[in-house]
Amino acid sequence: MFGLNRIYLMGTLVRDPECRVGGSGDAKTDFRIAVDDSRRNRFGEFVKKTLFIDVISFGAQAESVHRYLNQGSRVLVEGRLILDEWKTREGLERSTYRVVASSVQFLDPPVSRQTASPESPSSSDRPDTSPPIGDIPFL
Repeated sequence: MFGLNRIYLMGTLVRDPECRVGGSGDAKTDFRIAVDDSRRNRFGEFVKKTLFIDVISFGAQAESVHRYLNQGSRVLVEGRLILDEWKTREGLERSTYRVVASSVQFLDPPVSRQTASPESPSSSDRPDTSPPIGDIPFL
């Protein structure tokens, strides 16, 4: 059977990435992006829907995602779609689709996330380094 499982998504992180390191020392980072799916309906009215998509990255890429991205960061994700299935404690079957990232491109200038310490400012105290909208030549 011949098939192709490749997906490209451009969106915005809806929460800070969560990184875990396994027993082998490999990093795994989970994050969720919001992707706008806007179009006109059959009556010509503009309809905007937002898709929320879970993404998983591994290894050095996972470490970079965790270190440089935070809620509100814009990304371009290339990867493959997987189906996760499990049973709840009550015995109900659940499933969800996720994207396993093969590439995550940062669309905003990266700002290194600092580890929480009394001397370091929190992520909300960091200055906004994004350029004003009028200064972006391709918009």
